[in-house]
Amino acid sequence: MFFKLYFVLFLLLLSTNIFAYIDPGSGNIILQVILGGVGGIILFWKIIWDKIKSLFKKNDDNADSEISKKEEPEDKKKCG
Repeated sequence: MFFKLYFVLFLLLLSTNIFAYIDPGSGNIILQVILGGVGGIILFWKIIWDKIKSLFKKNDDNADSEISKKEEPEDKKKCG
């Protein structure tokens, strides 16, 4: 792994001047790719983190519905 990195760095240091032009449109595309990748990574980890948190979260939905049934007056149950 590090050998490849050092090899690429070595080649970059030995390279001569390259007269290349990157127009603003190409720069915008590169910026969009970088920002989209960062946004995708953040969204991916947020979804994974929410799923992990939901595994350890206590599910109180059933308890809330039972409490609301008990609090309802008897008159409303007979009418509806």
